[in-house]
Amino acid sequence: MSDFLDSDIIQKELDDINNLQEEIYNDIWHYDDLDYDGKLEHLDRVYELVEKQSIMYTRMSLSDDPFAIERKEAIQEFVEMMGFGRGSDVNAVFMDMKETLKEMMDDLDS
Repeated sequence: MSDFLDSDIIQKELDDINNLQEEIYNDIWHYDDLDYDGKLEHLDRVYELVEKQSIMYTRMSLSDDPFAIERKEAIQEFVEMMGFGRGSDVNAVFMDMKETLKEMMDDLDS
């Protein structure tokens, strides 16, 4: 295992990210059927996931561990494949995602 993955903090955060992803995935199919509170809770979880992913990306960016570097590069490639353009700032993508989620939460109140 890599030094990056040997960290108890990293392991806990990766477990949290995985658990949130599973919860969100299970709920997404029923989003339209949720009441206001359910939709707000779902969007809060998605926001929390994006925040945790953003922090993990920053940790990977600060690490010289080969695994962290490889994962960071894979995320960059994924962002580019999603149409954000070559060399896009991944942190800016996370910021945009969080802003979109805030707007969605505000729209629930309309």
